[in-house]
Amino acid sequence: MSELPGQDLIEAGIAAIMADEVTVEALLVRMVRGRLARADYWTVPCDHEVELGASRDLYELLGEEYGNDAHHRYNVLLRRALSFCQAVEWERASRMAGGS
Repeated sequence: MSELPGQDLIEAGIAAIMADEVTVEALLVRMVRGRLARADYWTVPCDHEVELGASRDLYELLGEEYGNDAHHRYNVLLRRALSFCQAVEWERASRMAGGS
């Protein structure tokens, strides 16, 4: 698979989850883990309660670092993660349809 938009965030998030770290990227991956699993990219081991709080925790973590710009940063990161999910879904559908 070639480099996809947002792949750096997702890979950093997966690495952080595997290392049992709470980072911006890890929380972002937890937020989109359902789409990652449905696209057969990676099944993220996740406690359901952690999943439910990921969005709130991400916003709070960004608030500590970015203050009033947290909302903008949150939206930018989420768009990048969703863009990655969409690209992975497209590549998977293309492979299943016999494309390259």
